[in-house]
Amino acid sequence: MMEWKNINGFFPDLEFSPNANIESLLHFIPSNPEATVHVRGSFLEECIPSIQADIDLYIIFHSTTINVEYIELVKKSLTDFERIIDIHGFTLNRIQRTPVEFFLFQTMSYYLCGKEIGKQKIKIDSNLIRALWDAYNPEFAPDILYSNRLSRVCALKNLTRCFGLISLIESGVFSRNIAICLGYAKVQNIEIFNHLMSCWDNVDQNKPLYLGVIKKYLVNYKTYYKLNPAHNSTYKKLAVCALHESLSYI
Repeated sequence: MMEWKNINGFFPDLEFSPNANIESLLHFIPSNPEATVHVRGSFLEECIPSIQADIDLYIIFHSTTINVEYIELVKKSLTDFERIIDIHGFTLNRIQRTPVEFFLFQTMSYYLCGKEIGKQKIKIDSNLIRALWDAYNPEFAPDILYSNRLSRVCALKNLTRCFGLISLIESGVFSRNIAICLGYAKVQNIEIFNHLMSCWDNVDQNKPLYLGVIKKYLVNYKTYYKLNPAHNSTYKKLAVCALHESLSYI
């Protein structure tokens, strides 16, 4: 289960074991002594990734520049997998100063090849939580979405993962896994959960996705969190009122 628990103010490492997907990748990725390659996402977390799953890689360069030619070589080497290749390329200095990416790199990826980068504990604080809010960016979601499947899935993933963030704030338990985050949403507010599930049920259909109520729910929560990240009893009352207010727009 892809779930973290706050242990003394830090995220523990998730333990991953090599699977057949990782072993198959290793045969195709060209080596580079000045780079570190990690895999994350479905190829790491699932024994049998869905047919639509990307191959998600981090390539970290130990110089001051990103070697674009090497990234292109890696992409070309993986064409036989017939999947979308999603590569996040960083210099080591840059990813260490990018809170969300460094969090995912340290806790939710698996080393494939190149120079190894030592594990660091990731501190749970208001700076990281603010960065996660900004990454999921519920304000960006439209009230009604007419678009292709990829855009619909991306928008719904970001909104759904916000409930993992609320769970971290309120309960000290966090996940990015969509099924787990839907479980958090069901506990947090059943009516908003039902709206969210309705959108997921229609994500593959040629129908509009009505995101406005979910968006307002999350934006209200984010606003009150940023006003008072200490999360005292006054903040909780304001946040709950704001969340319930959004239901009046149903």
